[in-house]
Amino acid sequence: MCHATARAIPTDQLGIGLVVIANKGLQQSRSALCLARELEQAIKLPDVWKRYFLNEEDYSDRLSF
Repeated sequence: MCHATARAIPTDQLGIGLVVIANKGLQQSRSALCLARELEQAIKLPDVWKRYFLNEEDYSDRLSF
């Protein structure tokens, strides 16, 4: 829509994240993704975030009707 690449990176605070935005194009997209990966590795995610989004368990089976 605006001819750009964007990537959101969660931070250690719930509900807060960083957004990396780059111009349109393959090289700019690669640069943005590299920066996003570096930022992601530097941030320690809270345990609740890891439990719900990085755990491979399926939480939907806990619901019963």
